[in-house]
Amino acid sequence: MKAYLKSINNPEEKSQLQRDLSVIDFHPDKDRFAAYTGHQGDQIVQYASFYFKRLHTLREFVMAECQKKWGYKAQIASKKRNEDQIPSSSESSQEGGDNPVIMNNILDVKPGLETVIIGTLYKEMPKKPCILSNLVGVLRDKGPNVNYCSPEDYLILEDSSGRIKIKPQSIKNANPGNFVTGSIMGMKGKVDQNGLFEVEEYTYAGINPEHIEKMPKSITSNKKYIAIVSGLEFGNQNNTEYLLYLKRFFRGEHGDAMLASKINRLIIAGNSIQEPQEQDNVNRGSYRTHDLNIKVYSQLIDLTDQLENYLTQLTQYVPVELMPGESDFTSALLPQQQLHPSLFPNLLKNRNGHLTPNPYFNLLSNPCKLSIDDITLIGTSGQTIQDIQKYSSFTDPLQIMEHNLTIRHLAPTCPDTLRSYPFTDRDPFILSQFPHVYFCGNQRQFGTKFVSAGFENQTNKEKGIHIVSIPKFRESGSFVVVELGSLEIQEVKLIGRTTKCIKPAVLTVANQVVSIENISSAASPVAD
Repeated sequence: MKAYLKSINNPEEKSQLQRDLSVIDFHPDKDRFAAYTGHQGDQIVQYASFYFKRLHTLREFVMAECQKKWGYKAQIASKKRNEDQIPSSSESSQEGGDNPVIMNNILDVKPGLETVIIGTLYKEMPKKPCILSNLVGVLRDKGPNVNYCSPEDYLILEDSSGRIKIKPQSIKNANPGNFVTGSIMGMKGKVDQNGLFEVEEYTYAGINPEHIEKMPKSITSNKKYIAIVSGLEFGNQNNTEYLLYLKRFFRGEHGDAMLASKINRLIIAGNSIQEPQEQDNVNRGSYRTHDLNIKVYSQLIDLTDQLENYLTQLTQYVPVELMPGESDFTSALLPQQQLHPSLFPNLLKNRNGHLTPNPYFNLLSNPCKLSIDDITLIGTSGQTIQDIQKYSSFTDPLQIMEHNLTIRHLAPTCPDTLRSYPFTDRDPFILSQFPHVYFCGNQRQFGTKFVSAGFENQTNKEKGIHIVSIPKFRESGSFVVVELGSLEIQEVKLIGRTTKCIKPAVLTVANQVVSIENISSAASPVAD
């Protein structure tokens, strides 16, 4: 362990690399994901209000998509739950033609009447772990690659009035595995004689070009980059070389020094330390684990100290923004709040011993929202994507991220299978406005895609969101850079004495995105 610490935390001379940090405007939105839940005092809070706020906020977006997809003349039933005000199937065909009736309450549907219902999707899964069963053993699930989907799964749509079961196999070209619990959606169909809703079509809130942040008008000729890395995992001795290469890269002594000089910020997207092996036993909370608790928490403190020593050196070369992750020393509830400043006394302490802000080191939440030179980024440390992989048939992180944009929600499985704070006044994960870049850390491999939202009416320019999956640094030895002017995205892979820049050339053909990898290498001018 001593050799490990010496190799990555050995004090070195300051870098001679000239880095331009004067022209970047950086603003983290620290209020967006603050853990203020909206309740006061000792009031007991249930998660029902969290779901209600989500439905209430996203319903208008889904309603607009329903009317756009199934006709602007679609009838909207009266808000009053009065049997006389809801048309029958014969009345609907005479008054509204082929337009379905959009119900305000799910329980107001009538058999045989073509209806649109809007609600929160819930997926009943027999294989989903039960919290009571978990109390017998460990609190965690079986592992990162487990999937709980089965042929017995079925869907339910619910709102504040009640719920209705979706008729199995009634959705064409879709199965329950293609849906995610917690999504707000609209379904068009009819209720059969058994009280099941037979779906003809469905829709989500969708991506509206008008709700995408506008690109800044003034773009300078000088290229400026930000770098995003995730999964440093201090405590794992297999990544010693990678951590050393990363530090030397930002010193300008490993690989492309010109690229390193143009990177203005480094965002670390979670999992900066490795979880101790006995952490799962500590999570049981048994009094018999007292000695084990002391051992595990001592390891966590030691790893955090190693991380701080490394970041103290790294911030001499580039400003660092640190997000928490699943294995970091913080609460597991989403949104994860910033790591406590007292964990980094050397970075956030002045001569008088008081914690003060450091312009070259900033603590972020998970998820986080950033504005850099009027470019908006929203990112997570990976838990939201990995949880959806366990409870759906989605496997590709980019596919899940695009789905999250379509349903306008960063974490639909919160709080069902992903723990979160019990918000009562808002749902912070809702995407009322879309960012320019949406990234997710701690994924198996690098990937990027431009999700088109269509063309703007006034300028006829295509608008969309760049989505990026950030690979685990411990496994890949790579990070991602984003050019702030053109939003060009590439992977920088640290290999031996060189760096490989993998630049996906994104082509849009018939609304499908095709990625072509162009690989270029730059030799290190300084021997390690």
